[in-house]
Amino acid sequence: MNRLNLVQHRSMTPQLVSVISGKGGVGKSVIAYNLAERLVTAGARVLLVDTDFTTGNLHLLANCACDAGIGAYLSGQLGLRETVMELQPRFALLPSPVTLSSEDMINTKSVGSAMKRLRADAAEYDFVIIDNSSGVHETTDIVAHASDINLIVIVPEITSIADGYGLYKHLLQVNKNIRCRLLINRIADDNEIKFISLKFSAVTERFLARPITCIGIIPEDDTIRKAVAGQATIASVSPLAPSITALTRLANELLQGRGGIPQLIINRENTINNQPARADIRG
Repeated sequence: MNRLNLVQHRSMTPQLVSVISGKGGVGKSVIAYNLAERLVTAGARVLLVDTDFTTGNLHLLANCACDAGIGAYLSGQLGLRETVMELQPRFALLPSPVTLSSEDMINTKSVGSAMKRLRADAAEYDFVIIDNSSGVHETTDIVAHASDINLIVIVPEITSIADGYGLYKHLLQVNKNIRCRLLINRIADDNEIKFISLKFSAVTERFLARPITCIGIIPEDDTIRKAVAGQATIASVSPLAPSITALTRLANELLQGRGGIPQLIINRENTINNQPARADIRG
């Protein structure tokens, strides 16, 4: 079945999933890359997009060299087909390989235009997984609000939790209807899960009147470090790693809203908690 037939068979627009964080260093890019791999493994067609316009590193994680990328697409010099890289069948990357030299290129108008084009241009994909830049920026806002769902990544550190809350508060101030879910990374035990997810939900409900649901957790796992060091996917290093179980569960949450794509079988061993945090991400 060729690409055109695939588009006709699944006549749905792609779901845009933005992975965001209030601060850097929480594993956002690693999550985006490996979540995309899990979706591809299930049979989905996935475009992974690096919208960190100045310090993108997804191409490094994927161990690929590239010349063109998000800059050329942002400026309109090249179309999506000319700027994406095929990592494997059904899995493509729109990288951010170099620092953009022109500040005029990175502005709300150009980013807004690019996000509108992206949804239409990526019609052949089931998912567009976006590795958004960290922190609060106007361009980050545009990418987040153009996405169907935003996964706010935090780690069990007070600064990360505070910055994650600040980012969520900011996004709600811009658009109270934005759809966000909490994703907790580097969890060591069940006590951390319960404390952070319940506390975060309670605080957001009390002060923002919009409690945020925890869509999942990713445990502390040395396999992740090995995968990053080897510029490989986590699954290729250890398909039974605890982090793969967690990412598989997260991928299945996203797959629920896509017709014709089976869910992945979850490894019930090597997992921190067997009660996944669920959230309605389809409506």
